[in-house]
Amino acid sequence: MDQMTRAFLLFRWTLILLIIIAANASAQVTILSPNGGEKFKVGSSTTIRWTGVAAADAVKLEYSIDNGVNWNLITGTATGLQYLWTGIPNTPSDKCLMRASTNAKV
Repeated sequence: MDQMTRAFLLFRWTLILLIIIAANASAQVTILSPNGGEKFKVGSSTTIRWTGVAAADAVKLEYSIDNGVNWNLITGTATGLQYLWTGIPNTPSDKCLMRASTNAKV
């Protein structure tokens, strides 16, 4: 195999690898609200809003009551860049966090 053929094959594999990485890149989802300091009454509801993905993309929403040690699923199929979380659970804590992620497989 000559040097030109090796260079072409290397370029081809590099291009294929870059396409695969780009196809598997996970979107960066950012929660807009709630964004900290809110207090919710048990059983009430709040609208969770996010950005960073298309409105049609499914997002997984989770909350933690122990500063991120454990996570509880709110929903795994939220779309539309917002989700009405109803029936906020009776889990009082001053260490609550919320996170959003895409359901894309990386």
